[in-house]
Amino acid sequence: MNNTNATTGIDIGFKYGIIGGLGLIAIYLYVYFTHNFSAALLFGGSAVGRIVPTILAALTVRRLSKGQTTFRDVLQAAFAAIVVTYIITMFFDYFLFNYADAAYIQLVKDYWANTMQTSMQLMGAPPEAITDTINGMRSVELNSGFLDVLQQLMYKIFFGFLFAAPVSFLISRNWAGK
Repeated sequence: MNNTNATTGIDIGFKYGIIGGLGLIAIYLYVYFTHNFSAALLFGGSAVGRIVPTILAALTVRRLSKGQTTFRDVLQAAFAAIVVTYIITMFFDYFLFNYADAAYIQLVKDYWANTMQTSMQLMGAPPEAITDTINGMRSVELNSGFLDVLQQLMYKIFFGFLFAAPVSFLISRNWAGK
């Protein structure tokens, strides 16, 4: 992508990050309005909303460079997609939990506590262990202040980089000559 007239990897990553962030917001709004806390929807949707834009950004850089790209160019696009996706969803989460519906976080905690209780019962856990676990889950304070959300964002970006780097390496390699 060393062509100065070409779109940069950061521009491509920004575009796919916006798509990923808006896609995740759509999933979160669906969950919010339907109260469908399905693990497949939440985890699957979140994974798709983060992984797919990252991979598509990296592949777009490779396609636009006609396969003659560097790891750096691909990593820029992939990492930019992750960062933009996380920033968009961070602002959405912050607004939802602090301004739109502060009580919603308790509903989410209750759902996950009930799900854990059911799972532990199915696995035959002792009743006292179930009670202790559920009480512990319900007593956890989920902080959604701006600094807490910003700290979570930094962790997500760090782990996002750990995902983007190997993906970028694999996509930037010239496999035909190996």
